[in-house]
Amino acid sequence: MKNLDCILFDFDYTLADSSNGIIECMGHAFRKLGLPEPDPVEIRKAIGKSLPETFELFTGHNCTKTVNEFRKLFRARADQIMADQTYIYEPVPKVIEILQQYRLGIVSTKFSYRIREILEREMLEKYFELIIGGENVSKNKPDPEGLLLALEKLNAAKDRAIYIGDSQVDAETAKRARISFIAVLTGVTERHQFRNYDVLEFIDDLSQLPALISDFSS
Repeated sequence: MKNLDCILFDFDYTLADSSNGIIECMGHAFRKLGLPEPDPVEIRKAIGKSLPETFELFTGHNCTKTVNEFRKLFRARADQIMADQTYIYEPVPKVIEILQQYRLGIVSTKFSYRIREILEREMLEKYFELIIGGENVSKNKPDPEGLLLALEKLNAAKDRAIYIGDSQVDAETAKRARISFIAVLTGVTERHQFRNYDVLEFIDDLSQLPALISDFSS
C-alpha cells in the first residue's frame, strides 16, 4: 500500500451511527403496513442491507408492490428524522482532517443526499470528493458497482485504493471489487465473523486509522 492515494469509507457504523433513526423508520413503516415491528436488536444487525433485503429478512416476502410501499414509508419518515438521529463518531472529524492528503470518498447504501446533510451539519462534507449512495447505483452492496463507480470517478487504481467498513457485506463488496479492505469494529459485526475474508487489518475505531495508513505508506 505504499502508493495508496484513495480511501473509501462505508457510512453507517463506520463513520456514524444512524441506528436509532433506522429503528424508528422501520417501526413506522411496519406499523403503517399493519405488520409486527421487528426487534430493534435485529434491526441493528441488518443495518447496511438495502431496504428490499431488510424487508424480506423480517417478513419472508418480496412482493414488489409491498416492498415499494415499505420503501416509500421508510424514506418519508427518514426525511423527517434521520439526520437529527444520526451522530458522527467522536474520532471522525480529526481523522478525516488528518487524512485529507488522500482522495476521500464514501460508498454506502444510504442515500447520498442524506449523508451530505449529516456531513454538512458537522462541517465535514468538504473533505470528501464524492459520495456514492444507494440511489446512484443499480445494484447495492455487496455488488461492487458502487466501489467501482467511485474508483472510476476518482480515476483511482484498485491497487492504490482501500475500503473501510464494519460488516461482512462491506468485506464482500471489497472482495468483489478486488480492492484492499480494513475492518473497523464499531458496528455489530465481531472480528471472528470476518474469518472468510482477506482483511488487511482490524481497528477498534477510526482513531487508529491514520497511524495504520502511515505504517502502510512508509
